[in-house]
Amino acid sequence: MRIRYRSIAIFFLVCFSLWSSARLWKVAVFTGAVANRVNNALHATNPQLAVTELDQVIQYLNQRGLTSGNTGIFIGSADGDIDFWYQNLVSARDLLASNEGQEDFWQTRKELIETLGITPMHSPFGISVYAQGTTWRQIWFWSGWAALLMFVIGITFLWKDNGSTYVTVGRSKLKKVA
Repeated sequence: MRIRYRSIAIFFLVCFSLWSSARLWKVAVFTGAVANRVNNALHATNPQLAVTELDQVIQYLNQRGLTSGNTGIFIGSADGDIDFWYQNLVSARDLLASNEGQEDFWQTRKELIETLGITPMHSPFGISVYAQGTTWRQIWFWSGWAALLMFVIGITFLWKDNGSTYVTVGRSKLKKVA
């Protein structure tokens, strides 16, 4: 019986670990490819450098089809509007590209920081994980709940597997039964 409980527990804990790792990996890749580059563009000291960074971000988003849609799991919301966010990035890039003189750059940079945000990234919530479409968003959402349930069940089986079953003997005295 112990081997079965331990095997089930290990299986559930591995499933939870794989799901968590995949989610963290997607966030890390997106942060490196998009969020950090937008932050670099916001803090660039010349327009050419900022345009180069935003070009790389826009190219990454185009390659992965992250140009429209919504990241809402059940209902689309304004916070998850990918199209608005993408168009904002493209217009920021165009504004910087049209700015030929260094004298206007600092004013343009100030406007971009106000538009795109001072934090490293104002992006639609969950875009790094839920951006593939409605079906994938649902799969990630429900697999997350399943992974959490598996984690709890796994911990329960490991706790049950340690052989420490207590029974009440007399008045509120616990006796360990092997």
